[in-house]
Amino acid sequence: MNWEQIWYGQDWRSRALLPFSWITGWVARRRRKRALERWQSQSSPYPVPIVVVGNLTAGGTGKTPVVGLLAQVAIAQGLRVGIVSRGYGGIASQWPRRVIETSDPAVVGDEPLMLHIQTRAPVVVGVDRPRAVEMLLQTSEVDLVLCDDGLQHYPLWRDFEILVIDGARQFGNQRLLPAGPLRESPDRLNTVDWVLERSATPRDGRFGFQVQAMVLRNLLTQQTLPLHGLNTEPCVNAVAGIGNPEGFFQQLEAAGYRLNRVPLPDHFDYEQSIQNKLVKGPVLLTDKDAVKSGAIGGDDTWVVEAQVDAVKLTQAWIDWCQQCKNTNKSY
Repeated sequence: MNWEQIWYGQDWRSRALLPFSWITGWVARRRRKRALERWQSQSSPYPVPIVVVGNLTAGGTGKTPVVGLLAQVAIAQGLRVGIVSRGYGGIASQWPRRVIETSDPAVVGDEPLMLHIQTRAPVVVGVDRPRAVEMLLQTSEVDLVLCDDGLQHYPLWRDFEILVIDGARQFGNQRLLPAGPLRESPDRLNTVDWVLERSATPRDGRFGFQVQAMVLRNLLTQQTLPLHGLNTEPCVNAVAGIGNPEGFFQQLEAAGYRLNRVPLPDHFDYEQSIQNKLVKGPVLLTDKDAVKSGAIGGDDTWVVEAQVDAVKLTQAWIDWCQQCKNTNKSY
């Protein structure tokens, strides 16, 4: 079933699924109400701030790159940062679990491994976020915990909530799962501390950011080239197993590439061969795919390394980090 078409287009199947969306809404409201009642009657069980970065929609919004940026900026400000994540796609037999550089992404998940490699921060994965935070605090000295995803994981206490929105797709047809992409009502954006919009021109009251492809890095030799460094090739294979592959493809086309587009499901398992989808030419991968794909294009496999461009967000986060350092804990 093409969920993108149902959620972001005009599709009769969305209306047919509305009764199930009503159930989603009832469950979401009940869970949040119970969490608020619990939080109002207690103080934080943790000695450091817990910052949750999440979204309202199923699918990619740029949330994980934002977590990477926030971690790197906080580390540069002198804070010891830890990260927790669900470990989507992981099949660890025992949760929670520490992520190390040699971890198998099939075990811990692709995004947690990518975050650990990029930031060098300690990362713990687990479906039960409170247990993951407890392991992180027991095994690492940290001043701040960033939770990648988990806005709707209400057993986890949080001191600060950051909501990430895709500026182009917004909330689709505005309906809850499965009739639409929403996990909770759009009203939820009025209750978070910051709203981030992946857009060069964000709406009022939102921080804008963009995830920009910057350089090419050969997966085997580690040679680097500017983003346009291979655009004289007759065709390149653009491979993307992310939430919104179209954004990746558009950035490469803007850099002058002629593409064989290979969109894959988010968190794609590369144990399934995609050789039949490739044509002769270099293979260009996203950061997220590169941690698990291997050199599927041989010595002509390149990672398109991306960077989050968010000037106002970065300055606001620096200010927040300084407040965190000065007060030991920020709310």
